[in-house]
Amino acid sequence: MANQFQAGINALFDAVQRLEDLRRLARPRTASAAEGGERQQELLTRIDEVAEVIGGVKDALHTGPREKFRQGARLTEEEFYLCRLAGVGFPWAERLGLGAAHDAEAFDHHFYEDDSVSGYINPAKAGDTGRQSMLGLAPEDVRMDALRPTQRDFWERYAPDIFARFRR
Repeated sequence: MANQFQAGINALFDAVQRLEDLRRLARPRTASAAEGGERQQELLTRIDEVAEVIGGVKDALHTGPREKFRQGARLTEEEFYLCRLAGVGFPWAERLGLGAAHDAEAFDHHFYEDDSVSGYINPAKAGDTGRQSMLGLAPEDVRMDALRPTQRDFWERYAPDIFARFRR
């Protein structure tokens, strides 16, 4: 399924490139061509409309979720699976000894936010940096009192060694 999704995304990128090519071909090259270009202008308008629709689909299915994750924003379950289909690996459930059926849940429990920082908890990251980076947040940067109730239960149950690293 991931290969089919990636093929669809590649087709969207190809469609955008083809529309750009069409837009260049449809532009008037001389002043006289521009004068009689009512049909040409209609073609350009239609190309722009199609390009906007394709761009919206590309953003919704590919660019948007990946960028949101890269920025450390909380993903919806749908966005999580779109990122997975696009090839972004989230092995967190597996690392905690949970099955693939729990991937989205485990992923969501890795998202943390308090009044000063938000991002994804990275159990492999050590230190007390006090900030989120591309590598995520170190468990030492997580305040226990800022965890969601289900999140607290999740960490305490499935990863007590990581839970112990959270700030009390």
